[in-house]
Amino acid sequence: MVKTIKINENLFLNKLEILREVEQNFIKAKINHIFCVDCSGSMSYDLPEIRKQLKNKISDLVGDNNTITIIWFSGNKQCGIIKENVAVKDVVQLQKLHESIDKFLKPVGMTAFNDPIILTNDIIDRLNTENNMFSFYFLTDGYNNDSSISDVKKNLKLISNKLNASTFIEYGYYADSKLLSEMSEIVGGEKVFAKDFEEYDAILSTKMKKDFNKRINISIDNYLDISHDFCFSIVGNDVISYKIENKDVNIIDSDNLIYFTKSTNNKLNDVNDLEVELYAAAHILADKLDYDNVESVIRLLADKKIFEELNGAYGKQKLNNFKNNLKDCIFDSSKRYLDGKGTPKNIGYTVMDLLNLLQSVDSNLIYPQHEEFSYNRIGVKRKDKNTEISDDIKNKIVECKTKEDIEKLLDDVCTANFEILHKNKGYSLTDLVFNESRANLSFRVRYNGVVKLSKNKFNIEAVDSFIYRTYTLIKDGILNVSKIPVSLSVDTLQTIQLQCPFIIDKLCDDEIVVLDLSKLPLIDKKSVDNISAKKLAELEYDLIKLQSSLKVYKDYNKNLNPKVSLGLLEKYGEEATKFLNDLGITDFNGYSPKTTAEESTDGYMAVELNVKIKGLSSIPSVSAVNKKLVEKKNLTASEKLLEKSICDCEDLISNPLKIYEKQLGIKLDEKLITEEVKTDIYSKIIESMTKTNTVEKRTLMNEISRIKFSTILSRKWFSEFKSLDENKLIVELDKVPTEVTFELKEVFEKV
Repeated sequence: MVKTIKINENLFLNKLEILREVEQNFIKAKINHIFCVDCSGSMSYDLPEIRKQLKNKISDLVGDNNTITIIWFSGNKQCGIIKENVAVKDVVQLQKLHESIDKFLKPVGMTAFNDPIILTNDIIDRLNTENNMFSFYFLTDGYNNDSSISDVKKNLKLISNKLNASTFIEYGYYADSKLLSEMSEIVGGEKVFAKDFEEYDAILSTKMKKDFNKRINISIDNYLDISHDFCFSIVGNDVISYKIENKDVNIIDSDNLIYFTKSTNNKLNDVNDLEVELYAAAHILADKLDYDNVESVIRLLADKKIFEELNGAYGKQKLNNFKNNLKDCIFDSSKRYLDGKGTPKNIGYTVMDLLNLLQSVDSNLIYPQHEEFSYNRIGVKRKDKNTEISDDIKNKIVECKTKEDIEKLLDDVCTANFEILHKNKGYSLTDLVFNESRANLSFRVRYNGVVKLSKNKFNIEAVDSFIYRTYTLIKDGILNVSKIPVSLSVDTLQTIQLQCPFIIDKLCDDEIVVLDLSKLPLIDKKSVDNISAKKLAELEYDLIKLQSSLKVYKDYNKNLNPKVSLGLLEKYGEEATKFLNDLGITDFNGYSPKTTAEESTDGYMAVELNVKIKGLSSIPSVSAVNKKLVEKKNLTASEKLLEKSICDCEDLISNPLKIYEKQLGIKLDEKLITEEVKTDIYSKIIESMTKTNTVEKRTLMNEISRIKFSTILSRKWFSEFKSLDENKLIVELDKVPTEVTFELKEVFEKV
């Protein structure tokens, strides 16, 4: 029997009810748990807890008549069986298993999914008997970056019909959610998300304790217009997904199979008849980032609270929260319709809105040294070379015969360490840094402080200086800082209290307010619905024009005011200044030492959206354009963008008073103005023009980032294109028809 409900004009949900015979003796069969654990470099922080958990809980989780096999894996050909088919009631075997867990579950290398799957197939073939069942667990926090994805899928198919249960654990926010979903469908399993060890611990405990069923083959050949290449079943407290191939599905024995069609000849059922299945459908479709059909399902259910959550369910954090809440609704009727029925307006406040508000007022300050500011380092860790003694010096020390030899050697070695002054100081958020192609957002802080030096031949103990630090708020669509301590203007605080008072986490001393960014979505449906390729192209063109002008202004200002450490020169002399410069200490850049990157042990795939405007791939040098202007040669499209700013600067050099008089509204006597004063006037005007363009650039970057964030996080392509295969558009830029290419791709990011 099939129950059917219409979701929208092109989509129908169908539930095939299956008659099943429960075989009690089969359910009591021996269960072999095969556990594959990612030991790549990115797992280094969590592996100690996972080792401890496996040792402490194995006896409890596996149960008396069952066995466990643990496989470790990292990069290509870095994989092995820790212990195979261990019966936990055997104390000696259990002790040996504990020792092996400590020995082999250690971080190393990249991530390759293929080898552990091949090993799993070999193990099943060795252990397979009539009364054996196999439960497969695959834990990873990363991407398959060191083996072929096609090989992974091919080898999964070999074990798909041999498994009685499978769980793919997406650990943390940087795992390949899409591939893990595809892997779970191939074997007929469940993909679950665990943001940290605590969630993973609860998931594994639940999955290893559940009942296990045999597999049966179901043909859906008689059902017309299959619209998706996957289907699913609700089994116990799990939603199990399957890949449809040739309209046959090999499923875990269940009383239901749910699939989508484009049309139907069946009598339509009411929402009440398929309420649970609709929540499950929304859960599965959300995992596929099929937001349009998710909205159709939720609109049909009319669950007001879930509908409101859908408005901001973009990016892994919010999407996983949304899916978890949907799953609660599937298995617990008390979680449904918590705010009643209805379809609310999609009006809300986002993290992007909040940051735009915070940076709009200079007196809004953030306190990155405050105890409530919890920051997660991103990227490959770097070491300050000035805080270390090189290997070369270490080797020379070993060769020293006397203490005097060591002291003489160390006279030529100076270590430096920066100490921040005024740690309780707040900093303006006006210096937000938007990444031009990724869903990244940072802010930069200039800390004043002291560089303390070890013994050196100049007897310099400390130098007053400053250092720049960049803090990433959003990293590839993931909120990297959840809570920020800030002090706010009266107007800003009132706006927050009106728009989103629930993000005020606590009030600290000295008028510092802690805002919880995690309670806001990064973007919302309104942002996603309004993404336009034409609009983005126009904004990118305006940005290139501003960047071209800024390049000109900075170049002219640099030539007029070359960066020389005059303060250090006057205080310490030429030789000592060179010594300090070599350590990375200058008047103009503060303390900026050379650093070395630690070896990358793993990585993940990040999404980039690049906009390429034909003829404007790069901004040319100011000197090259200047030369062409002097020689009256034709300029390229990119060179023309610098022309006006260069001419403005040349006019300014010729007669800075003319512009200055216009600004002041008075006439100046040029005879009374010295060349030094003219130069000062010129510098101030250039500085003013630079500041104006910088403010305009900040506004533009905010708009561009909203569109790019919306596209990257929703994976929804621009309205001007029918599919992702289309990515070129002719746009009129300054009345010139120009080809613009939009390139969405994944890039490997080292960690």
